[in-house]
Amino acid sequence: MGAPVLTYFFRPFFSFFFFVHSFVVGLLFLIFVQVYSGTHRCPSTLAELNLASTGASNKGLAAVRDMTLGATATLTSLDVSHNHIDQAGIHAFFEPPQNDMESPRSLRVLILRQNHFTLQSMQTIVSAVKSKAWMRLVALDISLCGVGDIGAGMLAGMLRANLTLTKLNLSGCDLTDNGVRFGGALSLINVIGVENRTIKHLDLSSNTLVRRKLGRFDDEEECGWALVKLIQQNRQIQTLNLKGNPFDLKVRFALKAAVAQQPYAELDFDRKIAFWMCKQNRLGARSPARVLWYGMLMFITETKKP
Repeated sequence: MGAPVLTYFFRPFFSFFFFVHSFVVGLLFLIFVQVYSGTHRCPSTLAELNLASTGASNKGLAAVRDMTLGATATLTSLDVSHNHIDQAGIHAFFEPPQNDMESPRSLRVLILRQNHFTLQSMQTIVSAVKSKAWMRLVALDISLCGVGDIGAGMLAGMLRANLTLTKLNLSGCDLTDNGVRFGGALSLINVIGVENRTIKHLDLSSNTLVRRKLGRFDDEEECGWALVKLIQQNRQIQTLNLKGNPFDLKVRFALKAAVAQQPYAELDFDRKIAFWMCKQNRLGARSPARVLWYGMLMFITETKKP
């Protein structure tokens, strides 16, 4: 009986301790942001800031905004992955100064992985990255953010205008609304294949780029064939990650042939091709047409320095 009594007695002290701890951590974070953003006129030399999984939330992202503004801003890389950031934080961070709408941002790498995006969030990001203020940005990671079919179409429009972005990570973004709508994904792939020549590293893994049907050979592979054309037409692509998209054998062999035939004389590095395939149940366990099929594809072409 002694242990429960002691636990009950000390419970208020534990609660008070955790409250004080959280308050102090939050206060130190705000002081840190104020100092490095110039609020206290302290010279800033910070170039990289990793706040992934720290609970920074919307307020933390909004506080970091000032660290990317102004001629003296030195922050070039920011990671705010997995911080429950939603439209409020996205709007506060990307909003330009009222007195200078095209004030340049210092960031070159921005990682927003695994946050809560809405259609409005995508509109905010796309509008910002298309502007002159974000011309220094070369790498954008919005993986696991639920971009969706409409968001994919917005990204296609962004890549028509943006000529500085070289790395785009869209892994696990549900670009086809779970295999239902393909217009946005097809538009994005076609823009990179025909119009955009600055993207060099593209991650489209785990996006359900195949429209599933009941028969073994009835799946629709528009995205797979569009990716074949992308490899054939765009000589600037150096890394293409298609892991977790269950293309059929014809598309996979076509992808392999496209990579093998692509003239790489104009590129700086050698290429390496790697296929990883594993057996999976093509259909449900109770389906009469159930077969084991090589459905999971990880197709990566990556640079290898000599």
